[in-house]
Amino acid sequence: EKVISQLGENFSLKDLGELHQFLGMEVHKTEKGLFLSQERYAQDLLSRLSMYNAKGCKSPMSTSCILSKNKSDSSIDGTLFRRIVGSLQYLTISRPEISYAVNKVSQYMSHPHEEHWKAIKRILKYISGSTHLGLEIAKSDNLSVVGFCDSDWAADLDDRRSTSGFCVYIGGNLVSWSSRKQASVSKSSAEAEYKSLAHVTSEVLWILSLLGELHFQSATKPSLEHHPQPPFSVNLVQSVKKEACLDLWHKRLGHCSYEIVKSVLKSCNQSFDLNTNVTLCSICVVSKIHKLPFNDSETEYTLPFELVHSDLWGPSPIKSKTSHLYYLNFVDQFTKFTWIFFLKQKFEVFDIFLHFKTMVETQFGFKIKNLQTDWGGEYRSLDPFLQSNGITHRVSCPYTPQQNGTAERKHRHITEMGLSLLNQSSLPLNHWDDAFATL
Repeated sequence: EKVISQLGENFSLKDLGELHQFLGMEVHKTEKGLFLSQERYAQDLLSRLSMYNAKGCKSPMSTSCILSKNKSDSSIDGTLFRRIVGSLQYLTISRPEISYAVNKVSQYMSHPHEEHWKAIKRILKYISGSTHLGLEIAKSDNLSVVGFCDSDWAADLDDRRSTSGFCVYIGGNLVSWSSRKQASVSKSSAEAEYKSLAHVTSEVLWILSLLGELHFQSATKPSLEHHPQPPFSVNLVQSVKKEACLDLWHKRLGHCSYEIVKSVLKSCNQSFDLNTNVTLCSICVVSKIHKLPFNDSETEYTLPFELVHSDLWGPSPIKSKTSHLYYLNFVDQFTKFTWIFFLKQKFEVFDIFLHFKTMVETQFGFKIKNLQTDWGGEYRSLDPFLQSNGITHRVSCPYTPQQNGTAERKHRHITEMGLSLLNQSSLPLNHWDDAFATL
Protein backbone atom coordinates (compact mmCIF):
# COMPACT_ATOMS: atom_id res chain seq x y z
CA GLU A 1 0.00 0.00 0.00
CA LYS A 2 2.86 2.37 0.74
CA VAL A 3 4.36 1.75 -2.70
CA ILE A 4 0.98 2.27 -4.39
CA SER A 5 0.38 5.52 -2.52
CA GLN A 6 3.81 6.85 -3.48
CA LEU A 7 3.24 5.96 -7.13
CA GLY A 8 -0.21 7.57 -6.98
CA GLU A 9 1.37 10.90 -6.13
CA ASN A 10 3.14 10.98 -9.50
CA PHE A 11 1.00 8.80 -11.78
CA SER A 12 -2.68 8.20 -12.39
CA LEU A 13 -3.35 4.78 -10.86
CA LYS A 14 -6.32 2.54 -10.30
CA ASP A 15 -6.14 -0.22 -7.72
CA LEU A 16 -7.66 -3.38 -9.21
CA GLY A 17 -7.20 -5.39 -6.05
CA GLU A 18 -5.28 -8.61 -5.75
CA LEU A 19 -3.81 -10.09 -8.92
CA HIS A 20 -5.60 -13.20 -10.17
CA GLN A 21 -4.97 -13.29 -13.91
CA PHE A 22 -2.77 -11.33 -16.29
CA LEU A 23 -2.04 -12.05 -19.99
CA GLY A 24 -2.96 -15.71 -19.66
CA MET A 25 -1.05 -16.14 -16.38
CA GLU A 26 -3.06 -17.26 -13.36
CA VAL A 27 -1.89 -16.32 -9.86
CA HIS A 28 -3.14 -18.27 -6.84
CA LYS A 29 -2.22 -17.42 -3.26
CA THR A 30 -1.41 -20.37 -1.01
CA GLU A 31 -0.19 -20.79 2.55
CA LYS A 32 3.35 -21.30 1.26
CA GLY A 33 3.36 -18.39 -1.17
CA LEU A 34 2.18 -18.04 -4.78
CA PHE A 35 1.34 -20.59 -7.44
CA LEU A 36 1.67 -19.47 -11.07
CA SER A 37 0.04 -21.44 -13.87
CA GLN A 38 -1.32 -21.10 -17.41
CA GLU A 39 -3.97 -23.80 -17.12
CA ARG A 40 -6.67 -21.93 -19.05
CA TYR A 41 -4.21 -20.90 -21.74
CA ALA A 42 -3.11 -24.53 -22.16
CA GLN A 43 -6.73 -25.72 -22.29
CA ASP A 44 -7.59 -23.13 -24.95
CA LEU A 45 -4.57 -24.23 -27.00
CA LEU A 46 -5.62 -27.88 -26.82
CA SER A 47 -9.23 -27.00 -27.69
CA ARG A 48 -8.18 -25.09 -30.82
CA LEU A 49 -6.31 -28.19 -32.02
CA SER A 50 -9.06 -30.65 -31.01
CA MET A 51 -6.69 -32.32 -28.53
CA TYR A 52 -8.41 -31.39 -25.28
CA ASN A 53 -9.29 -35.02 -24.54
CA ALA A 54 -6.08 -36.46 -25.98
CA LYS A 55 -4.42 -39.25 -24.03
CA GLY A 56 -1.58 -37.81 -21.96
CA CYS A 57 2.02 -39.02 -21.96
CA LYS A 58 4.67 -38.93 -19.24
CA SER A 59 7.29 -36.74 -20.96
CA PRO A 60 7.24 -33.96 -23.58
CA MET A 61 9.83 -35.70 -25.78
CA SER A 62 11.07 -39.24 -26.15
CA THR A 63 14.74 -39.87 -25.36
CA SER A 64 15.07 -41.71 -28.68
CA CYS A 65 13.64 -38.81 -30.72
CA ILE A 66 16.27 -37.35 -33.09
CA LEU A 67 15.03 -34.51 -35.28
CA SER A 68 16.62 -33.27 -38.49
CA LYS A 69 15.69 -30.87 -41.27
CA ASN A 70 16.96 -33.21 -43.99
CA LYS A 71 14.48 -36.06 -43.58
CA SER A 72 12.82 -37.25 -46.77
CA ASP A 73 9.26 -37.39 -45.34
CA SER A 74 6.56 -35.03 -46.60
CA SER A 75 6.30 -31.36 -45.65
CA ILE A 76 3.40 -29.92 -43.65
CA ASP A 77 1.61 -26.59 -43.28
CA GLY A 78 4.27 -24.21 -41.99
CA THR A 79 1.78 -21.53 -40.91
CA LEU A 80 -0.03 -23.81 -38.46
CA PHE A 81 3.28 -25.26 -37.24
CA ARG A 82 4.74 -21.83 -36.47
CA ARG A 83 1.54 -20.71 -34.73
CA ILE A 84 1.60 -23.72 -32.40
CA VAL A 85 5.32 -23.36 -31.65
CA GLY A 86 4.78 -19.70 -30.76
CA SER A 87 1.99 -20.67 -28.37
CA LEU A 88 4.19 -23.33 -26.78
CA GLN A 89 7.02 -20.84 -26.32
CA TYR A 90 4.64 -18.57 -24.40
CA LEU A 91 3.56 -21.55 -22.31
CA THR A 92 7.16 -22.10 -21.16
CA ILE A 93 6.78 -19.00 -18.94
CA SER A 94 5.27 -21.24 -16.27
CA ARG A 95 6.26 -24.66 -17.67
CA PRO A 96 10.07 -24.84 -17.73
CA GLU A 97 10.02 -28.63 -18.12
CA ILE A 98 8.94 -28.30 -21.77
CA SER A 99 11.63 -25.74 -22.65
CA TYR A 100 14.03 -28.25 -24.19
CA ALA A 101 11.37 -29.94 -26.31
CA VAL A 102 9.99 -26.59 -27.52
CA ASN A 103 13.52 -25.42 -28.28
CA LYS A 104 14.08 -28.47 -30.50
CA VAL A 105 10.90 -28.13 -32.55
CA SER A 106 11.32 -24.35 -32.91
CA GLN A 107 14.49 -24.96 -34.95
CA TYR A 108 12.44 -26.34 -37.85
CA MET A 109 9.81 -23.63 -38.30
CA SER A 110 11.06 -22.66 -41.78
CA HIS A 111 10.57 -26.11 -43.37
CA PRO A 112 8.64 -28.41 -41.01
CA HIS A 113 8.17 -32.08 -41.90
CA GLU A 114 5.96 -34.88 -40.70
CA GLU A 115 8.40 -36.00 -37.98
CA HIS A 116 8.46 -32.46 -36.56
CA TRP A 117 4.67 -32.46 -36.42
CA LYS A 118 4.77 -35.76 -34.50
CA ALA A 119 7.12 -34.13 -31.98
CA ILE A 120 4.65 -31.23 -31.60
CA LYS A 121 1.80 -33.67 -30.96
CA ARG A 122 3.93 -35.44 -28.31
CA ILE A 123 4.36 -32.13 -26.45
CA LEU A 124 0.63 -31.38 -26.71
CA LYS A 125 -0.25 -34.84 -25.37
CA TYR A 126 2.06 -34.22 -22.41
CA ILE A 127 0.38 -30.86 -21.75
CA SER A 128 -3.06 -32.50 -22.04
CA GLY A 129 -2.25 -34.72 -19.08
CA SER A 130 -0.58 -31.99 -17.00
CA THR A 131 -2.48 -28.73 -17.51
CA HIS A 132 -2.61 -28.26 -13.73
CA LEU A 133 1.16 -27.92 -13.37
CA GLY A 134 2.89 -24.60 -12.85
CA LEU A 135 5.46 -22.73 -10.78
CA GLU A 136 5.34 -22.46 -7.01
CA ILE A 137 7.06 -19.48 -5.40
CA ALA A 138 7.44 -20.12 -1.68
CA LYS A 139 8.02 -17.55 1.04
CA SER A 140 11.63 -17.53 2.15
CA ASP A 141 14.13 -15.27 3.85
CA ASN A 142 16.94 -17.11 2.12
CA LEU A 143 18.29 -15.19 -0.88
CA SER A 144 21.06 -17.60 -1.81
CA VAL A 145 21.50 -17.97 -5.57
CA VAL A 146 22.06 -21.48 -6.95
CA GLY A 147 22.46 -22.36 -10.63
CA PHE A 148 22.36 -25.70 -12.44
CA CYS A 149 23.47 -26.31 -16.01
CA ASP A 150 24.05 -29.06 -18.53
CA SER A 151 24.68 -29.49 -22.26
CA ASP A 152 23.68 -31.89 -25.01
CA TRP A 153 26.91 -32.32 -26.97
CA ALA A 154 26.62 -32.24 -30.79
CA ALA A 155 23.08 -33.60 -30.69
CA ASP A 156 21.89 -31.59 -33.69
CA LEU A 157 22.35 -33.73 -36.80
CA ASP A 158 22.21 -30.72 -39.14
CA ASP A 159 25.00 -28.47 -37.84
CA ARG A 160 26.40 -30.51 -34.89
CA ARG A 161 26.01 -27.62 -32.48
CA SER A 162 25.31 -28.40 -28.84
CA THR A 163 22.36 -27.30 -26.73
CA SER A 164 22.91 -25.54 -23.39
CA GLY A 165 20.39 -25.65 -20.59
CA PHE A 166 20.37 -23.98 -17.18
CA CYS A 167 18.08 -23.00 -14.33
CA VAL A 168 18.71 -20.52 -11.51
CA TYR A 169 17.08 -20.58 -8.07
CA ILE A 170 16.79 -17.82 -5.48
CA GLY A 171 16.00 -19.17 -2.03
CA GLY A 172 14.77 -22.44 -3.51
CA ASN A 173 12.46 -20.72 -6.03
CA LEU A 174 13.04 -21.13 -9.75
CA VAL A 175 13.40 -17.65 -11.28
CA SER A 176 15.30 -18.14 -14.54
CA TRP A 177 15.79 -20.98 -17.01
CA SER A 178 16.87 -21.43 -20.59
CA SER A 179 17.41 -24.07 -23.26
CA ARG A 180 19.12 -22.79 -26.39
CA LYS A 181 21.55 -23.89 -29.06
CA GLN A 182 25.16 -22.80 -28.68
CA ALA A 183 26.52 -20.24 -31.14
CA SER A 184 29.40 -22.40 -32.40
CA VAL A 185 30.37 -26.04 -32.76
CA SER A 186 32.13 -27.61 -29.76
CA LYS A 187 35.00 -29.92 -30.63
CA SER A 188 34.63 -31.90 -27.41
CA SER A 189 32.05 -32.56 -24.73
CA ALA A 190 34.22 -30.64 -22.24
CA GLU A 191 34.06 -27.54 -24.45
CA ALA A 192 30.27 -27.83 -24.67
CA GLU A 193 30.03 -28.16 -20.87
CA TYR A 194 32.18 -25.06 -20.31
CA LYS A 195 30.03 -23.03 -22.72
CA SER A 196 27.00 -24.11 -20.71
CA LEU A 197 28.75 -22.97 -17.52
CA ALA A 198 29.52 -19.63 -19.16
CA HIS A 199 25.84 -19.13 -20.02
CA VAL A 200 24.60 -19.81 -16.49
CA THR A 201 27.42 -17.71 -14.99
CA SER A 202 26.39 -14.66 -17.01
CA GLU A 203 22.77 -15.19 -15.94
CA VAL A 204 23.75 -15.48 -12.26
CA LEU A 205 25.83 -12.30 -12.47
CA TRP A 206 22.87 -10.45 -13.99
CA ILE A 207 20.56 -11.70 -11.21
CA LEU A 208 23.05 -10.60 -8.54
CA SER A 209 23.24 -7.18 -10.18
CA LEU A 210 19.44 -6.94 -10.18
CA LEU A 211 19.27 -7.93 -6.51
CA GLY A 212 21.87 -5.28 -5.74
CA GLU A 213 19.79 -2.58 -7.45
CA LEU A 214 16.81 -3.69 -5.34
CA HIS A 215 19.02 -3.45 -2.22
CA PHE A 216 18.90 -7.19 -1.55
CA GLN A 217 22.14 -8.95 -0.75
CA SER A 218 22.64 -12.70 -0.84
CA ALA A 219 23.92 -14.07 2.45
CA THR A 220 26.14 -16.61 0.70
CA LYS A 221 28.15 -16.65 -2.48
CA PRO A 222 26.28 -18.03 -5.49
CA SER A 223 26.98 -21.67 -6.32
CA LEU A 224 26.85 -23.51 -9.63
CA GLU A 225 26.04 -27.21 -9.83
CA HIS A 226 27.30 -29.11 -12.84
CA HIS A 227 27.82 -32.85 -13.18
CA PRO A 228 29.20 -33.70 -16.63
CA GLN A 229 29.45 -37.19 -18.02
CA PRO A 230 31.89 -38.82 -17.64
CA PRO A 231 32.64 -37.45 -14.16
CA PHE A 232 36.42 -37.70 -14.53
CA SER A 233 36.33 -34.68 -16.87
CA VAL A 234 36.30 -32.43 -13.78
CA ASN A 235 37.61 -34.70 -11.05
CA LEU A 236 41.15 -34.72 -12.42
CA VAL A 237 41.82 -31.17 -11.23
CA GLN A 238 39.75 -31.01 -8.07
CA SER A 239 42.82 -31.18 -5.83
CA VAL A 240 45.52 -29.36 -7.80
CA LYS A 241 48.25 -28.14 -5.49
CA LYS A 242 50.43 -25.11 -6.02
CA GLU A 243 53.17 -27.19 -7.61
CA ALA A 244 51.00 -28.72 -10.31
CA CYS A 245 51.79 -32.15 -11.68
CA LEU A 246 52.63 -32.10 -15.39
CA ASP A 247 51.12 -35.52 -15.91
CA LEU A 248 47.83 -34.33 -14.41
CA TRP A 249 47.70 -31.29 -16.67
CA HIS A 250 48.69 -33.44 -19.66
CA LYS A 251 45.51 -35.51 -19.12
CA ARG A 252 43.35 -32.49 -18.31
CA LEU A 253 44.38 -30.62 -21.48
CA GLY A 254 43.46 -33.48 -23.79
CA HIS A 255 46.73 -35.47 -23.88
CA CYS A 256 48.68 -32.84 -25.80
CA SER A 257 52.49 -32.85 -25.82
CA TYR A 258 54.30 -31.94 -22.62
CA GLU A 259 55.92 -28.94 -24.32
CA ILE A 260 52.48 -27.51 -25.02
CA VAL A 261 51.47 -28.22 -21.40
CA LYS A 262 54.46 -26.24 -20.11
CA SER A 263 53.72 -23.38 -22.51
CA VAL A 264 50.07 -23.18 -21.39
CA LEU A 265 50.97 -23.26 -17.69
CA LYS A 266 53.55 -20.50 -18.15
CA SER A 267 51.06 -18.29 -20.01
CA CYS A 268 48.53 -18.79 -17.16
CA ASN A 269 51.15 -18.03 -14.47
CA GLN A 270 50.63 -21.50 -13.04
CA SER A 271 53.68 -22.76 -11.18
CA PHE A 272 54.96 -26.27 -11.80
CA ASP A 273 58.05 -28.28 -11.07
CA LEU A 274 60.49 -28.17 -14.00
CA ASN A 275 62.35 -31.14 -12.56
CA THR A 276 59.33 -33.41 -12.73
CA ASN A 277 60.18 -36.70 -14.42
CA VAL A 278 57.86 -36.93 -17.43
CA THR A 279 56.72 -40.51 -17.90
CA LEU A 280 55.39 -41.97 -21.11
CA CYS A 281 51.60 -41.76 -21.13
CA SER A 282 50.18 -45.24 -21.69
CA ILE A 283 46.88 -43.80 -22.93
CA CYS A 284 48.68 -41.82 -25.64
CA VAL A 285 50.62 -44.91 -26.73
CA VAL A 286 47.41 -46.91 -27.23
CA SER A 287 45.21 -44.16 -28.63
CA LYS A 288 47.64 -42.42 -31.01
CA ILE A 289 49.17 -45.47 -32.65
CA HIS A 290 48.82 -45.55 -36.43
CA LYS A 291 50.25 -47.26 -39.47
CA LEU A 292 53.41 -45.99 -41.10
CA PRO A 293 52.64 -44.00 -44.25
CA PHE A 294 53.18 -45.62 -47.63
CA ASN A 295 56.26 -44.53 -49.55
CA ASP A 296 55.59 -42.13 -52.41
CA SER A 297 55.63 -43.74 -55.83
CA GLU A 298 58.76 -42.94 -57.85
CA THR A 299 57.05 -43.70 -61.17
CA GLU A 300 56.55 -40.63 -63.35
CA TYR A 301 53.83 -40.47 -65.98
CA THR A 302 54.42 -38.24 -68.98
CA LEU A 303 51.15 -38.61 -70.89
CA PRO A 304 47.47 -38.37 -69.96
CA PHE A 305 45.58 -41.59 -69.22
CA GLU A 306 48.71 -43.69 -68.72
CA LEU A 307 47.22 -44.37 -65.29
CA VAL A 308 43.62 -43.76 -64.28
CA HIS A 309 42.49 -44.09 -60.66
CA SER A 310 38.89 -45.08 -59.98
CA ASP A 311 36.71 -45.83 -56.99
CA LEU A 312 33.00 -46.25 -56.23
CA TRP A 313 31.42 -44.18 -53.45
CA GLY A 314 28.26 -45.34 -51.74
CA PRO A 315 25.67 -46.36 -51.03
CA SER A 316 24.54 -42.98 -49.77
CA PRO A 317 22.34 -43.13 -46.63
CA ILE A 318 20.03 -40.64 -48.37
CA LYS A 319 18.72 -41.24 -51.88
CA SER A 320 19.11 -38.19 -54.11
CA LYS A 321 16.27 -36.39 -55.83
CA THR A 322 17.14 -38.28 -59.02
CA SER A 323 17.25 -41.64 -57.13
CA HIS A 324 21.06 -41.89 -57.16
CA LEU A 325 22.81 -43.87 -54.42
CA TYR A 326 26.40 -44.07 -55.77
CA TYR A 327 28.90 -42.09 -57.76
CA LEU A 328 31.97 -43.30 -59.68
CA ASN A 329 35.08 -41.17 -60.08
CA PHE A 330 37.95 -41.38 -62.57
CA VAL A 331 41.15 -39.45 -61.79
CA ASP A 332 43.90 -39.06 -64.39
CA GLN A 333 47.30 -39.42 -62.72
CA PHE A 334 49.06 -37.01 -65.14
CA THR A 335 46.59 -34.10 -65.15
CA LYS A 336 44.74 -34.93 -61.90
CA PHE A 337 41.50 -34.08 -63.73
CA THR A 338 38.46 -35.85 -62.32
CA TRP A 339 35.28 -37.16 -63.92
CA ILE A 340 32.22 -38.04 -61.82
CA PHE A 341 29.33 -40.29 -62.88
CA PHE A 342 26.25 -40.97 -60.76
CA LEU A 343 24.71 -44.43 -60.43
CA LYS A 344 21.50 -45.93 -59.13
CA GLN A 345 22.92 -49.49 -58.88
CA LYS A 346 26.45 -50.90 -58.66
CA PHE A 347 26.08 -53.03 -61.79
CA GLU A 348 26.11 -49.84 -63.88
CA VAL A 349 29.90 -49.54 -63.37
CA PHE A 350 30.69 -51.59 -66.48
CA ASP A 351 28.51 -49.48 -68.80
CA ILE A 352 29.88 -46.25 -67.37
CA PHE A 353 33.47 -47.41 -67.88
CA LEU A 354 32.70 -48.24 -71.52
CA HIS A 355 31.25 -44.75 -71.94
CA PHE A 356 34.29 -43.18 -70.26
CA LYS A 357 36.75 -45.17 -72.39
CA THR A 358 34.96 -44.18 -75.60
CA MET A 359 34.91 -40.52 -74.55
CA VAL A 360 38.66 -40.53 -73.81
CA GLU A 361 39.55 -42.06 -77.16
CA THR A 362 37.20 -39.80 -79.13
CA GLN A 363 37.69 -36.47 -77.38
CA PHE A 364 41.37 -36.65 -76.40
CA GLY A 365 42.89 -39.16 -78.82
CA PHE A 366 44.52 -41.19 -76.02
CA LYS A 367 44.02 -44.74 -74.80
CA ILE A 368 43.79 -45.86 -71.19
CA LYS A 369 46.83 -48.01 -70.38
CA ASN A 370 46.44 -48.74 -66.64
CA LEU A 371 43.41 -48.75 -64.36
CA GLN A 372 44.00 -48.55 -60.58
CA THR A 373 41.08 -49.66 -58.35
CA ASP A 374 40.37 -51.48 -55.12
CA TRP A 375 39.32 -55.12 -54.83
CA GLY A 376 35.61 -54.35 -55.23
CA GLY A 377 33.41 -56.83 -57.04
CA GLU A 378 32.07 -54.14 -59.36
CA TYR A 379 35.56 -53.86 -60.87
CA ARG A 380 36.26 -57.60 -61.06
CA SER A 381 33.60 -57.87 -63.77
CA LEU A 382 35.77 -55.58 -65.93
CA ASP A 383 38.72 -58.02 -66.09
CA PRO A 384 37.74 -59.88 -69.32
CA PHE A 385 37.08 -56.61 -71.13
CA LEU A 386 40.31 -55.00 -69.86
CA GLN A 387 42.40 -57.99 -70.91
CA SER A 388 40.89 -58.04 -74.40
CA ASN A 389 41.71 -54.34 -74.83
CA GLY A 390 45.24 -54.53 -73.42
CA ILE A 391 44.49 -52.43 -70.32
CA THR A 392 46.38 -53.42 -67.17
CA HIS A 393 44.15 -53.68 -64.12
CA ARG A 394 46.04 -52.82 -60.93
CA VAL A 395 44.23 -53.55 -57.67
CA SER A 396 45.12 -52.66 -54.10
CA CYS A 397 45.75 -55.30 -51.46
CA PRO A 398 42.78 -56.18 -49.21
CA TYR A 399 42.27 -53.81 -46.24
CA THR A 400 44.86 -51.32 -47.56
CA PRO A 401 42.89 -48.44 -49.07
CA GLN A 402 46.08 -46.36 -48.93
CA GLN A 403 47.23 -48.05 -52.15
CA ASN A 404 44.27 -46.44 -53.89
CA GLY A 405 44.84 -43.19 -52.03
CA THR A 406 44.39 -40.82 -54.97
CA ALA A 407 40.77 -41.85 -55.51
CA GLU A 408 40.09 -42.10 -51.76
CA ARG A 409 41.37 -38.57 -51.12
CA LYS A 410 39.31 -37.32 -54.03
CA HIS A 411 36.23 -38.86 -52.38
CA ARG A 412 36.97 -36.96 -49.20
CA HIS A 413 37.41 -33.68 -51.08
CA ILE A 414 34.18 -34.13 -53.05
CA THR A 415 32.03 -35.10 -50.06
CA GLU A 416 33.40 -32.39 -47.74
CA MET A 417 33.06 -29.61 -50.30
CA GLY A 418 29.66 -30.84 -51.49
CA LEU A 419 28.21 -31.05 -47.99
CA SER A 420 29.61 -27.59 -47.23
CA LEU A 421 27.79 -26.18 -50.27
CA LEU A 422 24.54 -27.83 -49.15
CA ASN A 423 24.90 -26.47 -45.62
CA GLN A 424 25.69 -22.97 -46.87
CA SER A 425 22.66 -22.98 -49.19
CA SER A 426 20.38 -24.62 -46.58
CA LEU A 427 19.40 -27.27 -49.11
CA PRO A 428 18.21 -30.74 -48.06
CA LEU A 429 20.70 -33.59 -48.27
CA ASN A 430 18.82 -35.30 -51.08
CA HIS A 431 20.43 -32.72 -53.42
CA TRP A 432 23.89 -34.17 -52.73
CA ASP A 433 24.41 -35.29 -56.34
CA ASP A 434 23.80 -31.73 -57.62
CA ALA A 435 26.35 -30.36 -55.14
CA PHE A 436 28.93 -33.05 -55.95
CA ALA A 437 28.52 -32.45 -59.70
CA THR A 438 29.56 -28.79 -59.33
CA LEU A 439 33.03 -29.69 -58.01
